[in-house]
Amino acid sequence: MSDKITLDIPKKSDFISIIRLTTSSIVNKLEFNIDEVDDLKILVSELSVMFIRYIKDDNKNLRFEFTLDEDLIKIDVVDLNEGNFKIDEDDLSMMIIESLSDEYSIDEDNKRVTIVKKCS
Repeated sequence: MSDKITLDIPKKSDFISIIRLTTSSIVNKLEFNIDEVDDLKILVSELSVMFIRYIKDDNKNLRFEFTLDEDLIKIDVVDLNEGNFKIDEDDLSMMIIESLSDEYSIDEDNKRVTIVKKCS
């Protein structure tokens, strides 16, 4: 059985530290090692930056949906604002997401990015 946690934060760079700290606290429940925790903090930071950069509207929040299973965490990030979400394939944030996540998917139409990180 998996646990789910949802957190909405203002879509402003000032709040990225909050999502990093929250992510660290959430994965503490699982058996991630310190490097994996750091990877996850970097991932949520890059996801936040990516949405801030590509969708300029910031009237509504970013939604982080954490799903915890025994040996992995799935994080869905959704931008609740209006606007187009089209990612440049050469974007540095995308390269970081590709290298640090075990799995990822991007739904540009619904402004959603999903990453999965497994415990080693």
